Formats: sequence, structure tokens, C-alpha cells
Amino acid sequence: MNLTLRPFVAVVIAVASLSSLSSLFVAGSSSAATVPECSYSTMKVTLGATYVGGAGYAAGTRLVPILFTNKGVACHLPLTGPKIVAFRSAKVGKKTTAQDSHPALWKERWVVLAAKAHVEALFEIVALPSASMNTRACGEATATGLTVSGFGQPLASWIYFARSLPGVCFYAGPTPATINVKEVWVGAVK
Repeated sequence: MNLTLRPFVAVVIAVASLSSLSSLFVAGSSSAATVPECSYSTMKVTLGATYVGGAGYAAGTRLVPILFTNKGVACHLPLTGPKIVAFRSAKVGKKTTAQDSHPALWKERWVVLAAKAHVEALFEIVALPSASMNTRACGEATATGLTVSGFGQPLASWIYFARSLPGVCFYAGPTPATINVKEVWVGAVK
């Protein structure tokens, strides 16, 4: 009888080990889901100085650091992520109106910010060949500011930063749009 219980005990130990191991994987993958979504009121957003990108960037690419500071408890950014858009004033007929560039796309998921943490994203303005910039698909112009939204609840909240940013593509239709801006997630900073 002693010999027949040994294989059974070994199987029970193996199954118990695997079930506790699998619970670790489930907890690790869903831990971000248990952290509340960030609130607009507890987030502080600031812009750093614009600079020209070095190695790994196309010549003339300009970068604008955007720093997100969580002043509250640990939270995660909304899954749609921050939306960064360049704006300018445009004269259409006799009216002056605001025109926006295409938004930079957010590619990150489950970005968790610890309490009192600072994280950074970069807004890139890629210098395209002049033949691409001076077309109706691009409509190159100087942006007069950036809006940053979607970094906390309510999602409709946004912040405007006045900043002169030359060389941004603003769609001038009706051809397909040329986009020369994007958002790159850097992550935690000290």
C-alpha cells in the first residue's frame, strides 16, 4: 500500500505546484487591471524644452518631452492613452479658425504610474523632404501650441501649451494626409 500511494502523492504535489504557479501568472497579468484609472485632477502635465533628436532619428527631427506626474495613489493611464495634437490658427476666407494636425498614435497598454511617479512621452516632429512638406497632403505650417488630453478621467479634459513648432503637417486636403508627428513612450524618469 505504501508503494501505491507514492505516485499519487507525487501527482498531488505536482498539481498543487502548477496551480499555485498559474495563479502567479494570472495575478501578474491582471495586476494593472486592479489599479484604478488615473484621474485628471491628480495628474500634472508639463512640457520640456524642444530639442533635435540625435542618433536613431531622421535628420532634423525635433522632440518635445512631455512629463506626466502622478500626484495621487498608483493608477493606470486610460487604455486609449494620452492624445497629443499640434494646433495652429488658420485663416479660412474671412474667418480665423483653429486647425489641428493628425494626433500622434498611442501604442502602449496598461501603463501603471506609481504614487508620486514621473513618466515621460516624446512628441516627435519628423523632418520630411521638402517635396513632401510643400504639398496639399501636408500643408506645412508652424504650430502655435499642443493640446494633451486622455491622460486621466474624465477623458474630455485637456491642457493647452503655447509652443511655436515649425514644420508640422496640417492637412490641406483632398489628397491623403501626410503625417509627420508621432508619440513615443519613454516611461519612468527620476
